[in-house]
Amino acid sequence: MPIADNNPFAAPQSEDAPRPDPLVELHGRMPGSVKLAIGSLIAFLGLTLAALSLLLALGGVSFYELLLMAVLGGGVAVLVGVFRRNRFSRVCARAMGVGLGSLIMLLVAVSTISLIGFYSDSDFQSSMQQAGAPFGGWEMTLSLVLGMSIYVIPAVLLLTVFFTLGTTTARQYFYLLCPECHGKRVTAVNRSADHLHCSGCGHEWRPPQSTQPNVTAR
Repeated sequence: MPIADNNPFAAPQSEDAPRPDPLVELHGRMPGSVKLAIGSLIAFLGLTLAALSLLLALGGVSFYELLLMAVLGGGVAVLVGVFRRNRFSRVCARAMGVGLGSLIMLLVAVSTISLIGFYSDSDFQSSMQQAGAPFGGWEMTLSLVLGMSIYVIPAVLLLTVFFTLGTTTARQYFYLLCPECHGKRVTAVNRSADHLHCSGCGHEWRPPQSTQPNVTAR
């Protein structure tokens, strides 16, 4: 016989516990995407420092040394800001990643194509054979491509910073997902970016001003 709904002796039916929101659970923890971005940025700054040290050892200070100094100084400032969970530093890191990364890839591609055309010229190959070169033009072209591929490494590191800081987990880590609708169309109301607005649902909120992230992996 079924028990009546108004039976005072019947055990109360427990409601299903709400499923935890993975975006809320991520709050306060540094996700793998941000760790990868920080690691890639550190590796890029290490390569920049090595190149700067080599150029300074070979000669005096010129335009290239000053350019590398500016990149190194700006990169360190951005790295500190990203680690301290600064939203403006995240924007600067992504801009530096896509800007410098794309520029390096473009320069490498143009230089490689130009040198391949030069080394593949029949007159150049004939002159190399007459000079008794140990390998021909195509071997030199292959060695050129392999040599230029070294310069692709910093570009890959920079583009990694750009893409990893644009992931959903990275946006949540920097409080750039709406807590109401989880939308990505978040803009800052003021210059200090401590008052955010969601263009999707219109919700406004003030994210915590935490600068000491928990880097424990989940």
